[in-house]
Amino acid sequence: MLFGKKLKFCIECEVTNSVEHFTFCQFRFWISGQPVGNWNEEVVLESIIYCVEIFLKFRGLRYLTLADDTSSEQLWNHITTYTYSNEPDIMLFGLKNNYRARFLLHEVSVNSIQNYYEVIMAETNGGKQRLLWKLRSESIINEFIFAKFTVDDALEKFIDWTNSIK
Repeated sequence: MLFGKKLKFCIECEVTNSVEHFTFCQFRFWISGQPVGNWNEEVVLESIIYCVEIFLKFRGLRYLTLADDTSSEQLWNHITTYTYSNEPDIMLFGLKNNYRARFLLHEVSVNSIQNYYEVIMAETNGGKQRLLWKLRSESIINEFIFAKFTVDDALEKFIDWTNSIK
């Protein structure tokens, strides 16, 4: 199933198996027509649902002043500094402001996306969504800017679908 538009932002998910209380699936994103994720990795659907629901709690709350006028590298460095730092003051700021849950979209799927890619989203003052992504093994940061709630709307369609198959 596809949720969103492949040429913009899309989630692709296909249920592959059910064992006891677990549903297994293939899962990946499509960003500007490019697949982001390893389609060959099987992931637990219930885990993805839980993580997507947490990410969606911050719908409309991902605005950073830096997102209005900085480069993709500066925005990337700012967000990753506050999510991965071991410096106590920086770590505390990131934790208090929910940086991981608000901005790190790749964390919704550990096996199929997070192991291979990093995907970060922040919003501008007008609500445009700046989606930054890169392969973990590379340093090149790709960026696409989408209309307000493009990514959130695709995530919500995915959640609606998961509720219909339960």
